[in-house]
Amino acid sequence: KTVRFNMTFSERDVVVNFPTTTTTTIPPTPSAPSGGGGGSSGVSVSALVENFTVEDDIISVVLMPGQEETDYVTIKNTGSKKLYIFIDSGMRNLFIEESKISLMPGETKRLGIKIFAPSTQKPGIYPGRISLSSDSIRRYVDVIIELKERAPLFDVSVSVLPESKYIEPG
Repeated sequence: KTVRFNMTFSERDVVVNFPTTTTTTIPPTPSAPSGGGGGSSGVSVSALVENFTVEDDIISVVLMPGQEETDYVTIKNTGSKKLYIFIDSGMRNLFIEESKISLMPGETKRLGIKIFAPSTQKPGIYPGRISLSSDSIRRYVDVIIELKERAPLFDVSVSVLPESKYIEPG
């Protein structure tokens, strides 16, 4: 994780501030009396926290060859600093509308993901994963594409007439 510190010194207790998580007070360490001059004995530390959540951690679709469907993933910056999130997938059946997004603290973004099945692809189950990563955090969305075989366009039904059921010799 990336942590930035802002430090100020005073003659009071040491205060450590983490804006989105916790505040802790630490008493100063006793020191030998000095011969004068101004000085500081306390330290105040504040850190910027990097964090985000992904609302939908699995996408599952059933498609026929030649079909496509759009699904969405919601990403929220739950930290206290601006995030740059990179989105990637090794799947050839996915088109992600953005490969990089930025989110301010508290901001939410809905990311569109187009899933398609080429007409030449064989039926089966195709698993994969979308990776969402910032400087120090990586989250995943699992993807399952089930490709069904197309039903025939025309069903052929054959009936044998009663008089054709018997074959005469010769």
